[in-house]
Amino acid sequence: MTDTELRELQRVTLDEVERGQILLVLANAYPRRLTPKVLRYLLKKRCYDLDSDNLDFRMEYLREKGGWVSIEGCEGSGQARPVRITPAGIDLIDSAS
Repeated sequence: MTDTELRELQRVTLDEVERGQILLVLANAYPRRLTPKVLRYLLKKRCYDLDSDNLDFRMEYLREKGGWVSIEGCEGSGQARPVRITPAGIDLIDSAS
């Protein structure tokens, strides 16, 4: 395996771990919704320090990919958009454990 292939594999693995941590935090809060600020704080306590853009990207991916999260509000409204794990997201966690 080349150095480039190894770095790509490490990046993909980190992306998956971060998405998994987001789902776990949201599952612990279910059925409550969390604001991005609170979600970032809880992730940071788990040693996953994501900036706002990175978190937004991951949340949109989780919403669009499998409907694993629900994001409230309108994009571009300038207000925090609370997020909650969906039943499909909880099923995903359950199937992985």
